[in-house]
Amino acid sequence: MSPLDRGLLKILNISNPVQPVGSGSLFVQNSIAVIEVDGSFVYVMADDGIIRVVDVQDPANAAIVLSLDCTITVLNFAVHEGILFVPLGNGIYSNPGLEIHDIGNGQSVSNLGVIGTTISYAFECLDLVWPLAYTTIEYSIFKIYNVEDPRSPFVVHAEALDLDIADMDVFGNLAVFVGRKYIGDGLEIGPLDQNNFDFGMKIYDVSDPAHPVYMSQLRTGGVPFRVEGRGNFAYVGSNHGLSIVDVSDPARPLVIGAVDLVGDARGVAVGDSYAYVCTDRHDLQVVDISDPYHPFLVAVEDCLGRSENIYLDQNLVYVMNLATGFFIFDVSTPENPVQIGHFNTTGSALDLRVEDGFAYVADNDGGIQVVDVRDPMHPVGVGNVAGQAYMVGLAVRGEYVYSLGKHEFLVYPTQCSYSPVKVDLRPRGMPVTVPEGGGKIVFDLEAENTSAEPVVADLAISVDFPDGSRWELMKKPQVQFDPGETIHRFGMEQAVPGPVPPGTYTYRFTASGWDSQVLDSEEFTFQKEGETSEKVWSEGWHLDGWSDEGSDHMALAAGFAFPGANPNPFNATTTLRFILPDPALTTLKIYDLGGRMVCGLLSAETFSAGPHVVSWSGRDDHGRPSPSGVYFARLEAGDFTATKRMALVR
Repeated sequence: MSPLDRGLLKILNISNPVQPVGSGSLFVQNSIAVIEVDGSFVYVMADDGIIRVVDVQDPANAAIVLSLDCTITVLNFAVHEGILFVPLGNGIYSNPGLEIHDIGNGQSVSNLGVIGTTISYAFECLDLVWPLAYTTIEYSIFKIYNVEDPRSPFVVHAEALDLDIADMDVFGNLAVFVGRKYIGDGLEIGPLDQNNFDFGMKIYDVSDPAHPVYMSQLRTGGVPFRVEGRGNFAYVGSNHGLSIVDVSDPARPLVIGAVDLVGDARGVAVGDSYAYVCTDRHDLQVVDISDPYHPFLVAVEDCLGRSENIYLDQNLVYVMNLATGFFIFDVSTPENPVQIGHFNTTGSALDLRVEDGFAYVADNDGGIQVVDVRDPMHPVGVGNVAGQAYMVGLAVRGEYVYSLGKHEFLVYPTQCSYSPVKVDLRPRGMPVTVPEGGGKIVFDLEAENTSAEPVVADLAISVDFPDGSRWELMKKPQVQFDPGETIHRFGMEQAVPGPVPPGTYTYRFTASGWDSQVLDSEEFTFQKEGETSEKVWSEGWHLDGWSDEGSDHMALAAGFAFPGANPNPFNATTTLRFILPDPALTTLKIYDLGGRMVCGLLSAETFSAGPHVVSWSGRDDHGRPSPSGVYFARLEAGDFTATKRMALVR
């Protein structure tokens, strides 16, 4: 349905999600509000209150075959195997209800009956979970219908919730509702002043969904906006703070803990021992819930702009807001969250997902923003879909991003993935120039498995000639990397023969996966001097310095090297190795993800030329165990500086 073109029904073939193809279209008389699909029929509700049945068996020749003018205003409907269920009501009709129609084969319509609500309120929601229809009705009436036999439907449960429902969560065998209570209706909550009580919770046992059992109701405190169930507890965010409700005995729920927060909770994420809440007061608040009876606020960190949503990914929290994109907080130490990164999107960040080191952001009028967050301290925008307005939600699955906007449903290839193998290629001396008679290029290279799993990759070295042709100079197929392992070669020598044409050459080191997909690639250019020549010589491109005996290849270590930690990730202890070409004053320090120094392993100590080994036990300078998380080892020796990433897993 397309609001831009009043009444236009569009049919797309998405068998190839990379390139959806229009298969047909059809105009109805009024703007389309709701669409349901059942077999080869599409049910379209327009804003004139008429439901039209469209035969789409031949999408190119879609046609309206039936029209149904309902008794009163239609707010929603559902379809199951040719049976149309229409909840009716406009708030003033004396006896709205659930109309049931048999559409059959699309040639005729038969009215099977109406279930009345016996009240003068309108239906608001309908959820068809066959054979049950769950409905909520204006002023918080909750009803469940058994519609297995549409000719003899009957109400299996009805309940006045005394709540204007704000949120609901079903977990385990419980359905928990939170919302506003109407003043004076009264929730039976012991000695509390019933006249002033206007917010609360309702709990149902839905282990038998056809016969849900009302268990209890409870005052939760404040105006509740969200409820999240986890284990035996329901966590309720409100304008007052966070309440923890023990629902292990749903007949006797009990608020066992609460903590006041400043502002309205707009997003809540619950971890094992901490709850992370973003509020409309521009901040991230962290609550220790390890003892649910005594939760307490442990940290408040300010954000710019109004916080709107929150996303928790292991030790990182992403806080989205309406004005300034998203902030990244390191919560590996929850009591001391540290803002380590920020990315200002074009519009208002409303939803976010992180997949393979990339953040995909639904950015309202800014479209879809793609941000590389593999280094969360330095997020980098790598792509966007500009001009696609009102992006409000998205999902990432496999190789595609599925996005929902105001006017369109769009499918994009992610084109972004985290490479498990990272390569580095460093020529010695820049710019690199080879004389007319030929010469040698000296360089260092590394290939690192940055993941926690074994990796197999093809390693190759190639050269691109000035005319665009490419020659492969070396290939090492099926190289096996242990988790965190680095293969490095120092002082490799590439001979460039004299007869090759002059011009600019590109020298490239590539790691590829089993399907020949490039995982990572590094390159540099060099200039070959000489007069113009038509000759192209393949002979003489000798490559020396690769040895399959040991990954260190110390014999050719004519330069500085810092391959990083091994093992990586590690538990308890890891080894840091480095190679010095000359004696140097050396410093080696460990930093956490927030940039704080954790441990000074070496402090301005002089080391001789050659290989050296230093171990880190995963403890800080005071001997205390460091928590699980990402750390950085920074080595400074003379004029050389290098930083390597590592992960501690407890």
